[in-house]
Amino acid sequence: MKCSAVKVDGHWREVYKDPITDLGKRSKRGRLGLVKDGDKVRTVPEYEAEGQDLLQTVFENGVLVKETTFEEVRENAKL
Repeated sequence: MKCSAVKVDGHWREVYKDPITDLGKRSKRGRLGLVKDGDKVRTVPEYEAEGQDLLQTVFENGVLVKETTFEEVRENAKL
């Protein structure tokens, strides 16, 4: 997932691109969540994902908080 928000002095700011020459390159903005919608997965604003967000923190403040083995990656790719 690409950067879509940044916290500056305790306040969240949206990070996005919105090129005037190619509207198809607009990026999602703000804090996002990942939810399962039937058999599909989609990104939604974070407040819509509350309680069902599939995203997990992996790095926080430069510290690895969740380690994933290559075998786990392979198993997840099968899903």
